[in-house]
Amino acid sequence: MALNSGVMPRYCWTWDGPLFSVPVSPTEFRKQLKQLGLSQSEAARRLYVEVSTVQRWARGARTIPGPAIAALEAWQRQAKAEEALKRVKDALDR
Repeated sequence: MALNSGVMPRYCWTWDGPLFSVPVSPTEFRKQLKQLGLSQSEAARRLYVEVSTVQRWARGARTIPGPAIAALEAWQRQAKAEEALKRVKDALDR
């Protein structure tokens, strides 16, 4: 990835360090927060960082660290699983 591409790297972290990178932009970060229904304040609380840190990530002033991206992705998977379970429950209740 070119250094001046305007896209920040996203890493899949293992205990040994990053496994691979996928581009994520500040716009995508904000979109993910919105999809999860999280404010920047709530994201900061859940990630154990200052609100100003999340604000910097959201506007592109700082690179979003791999563990924060991994947490967002885990929350997205959880939300999808909960929605699927709800659909199954609704279907069984009919």
